[in-house]
Amino acid sequence: MNRRNLITAIIGIIVIITGVIAYVTHFVVSAQHIPAGKFIKISNVDLAPKGKVIIVEQSWYGCPVGAAASWAIYDVLQHYGNLT
Repeated sequence: MNRRNLITAIIGIIVIITGVIAYVTHFVVSAQHIPAGKFIKISNVDLAPKGKVIIVEQSWYGCPVGAAASWAIYDVLQHYGNLT
């Protein structure tokens, strides 16, 4: 490996390490922990139309736990509820 490739590799490693440190300090360390079973009020707005009940399942895109929960809720409503 010549000197130029070595310098490029070192700079690339430094950039990756800096990115990981920035990600961890911004997203992981600053995240607030909510203990299981504790509910947090998010809004006073009622999203359901008058006289109706809606179910909102909160997750994030690509989360396998949220996907499993959403399919379970959908399955129960499809077989035992009035799904419109």
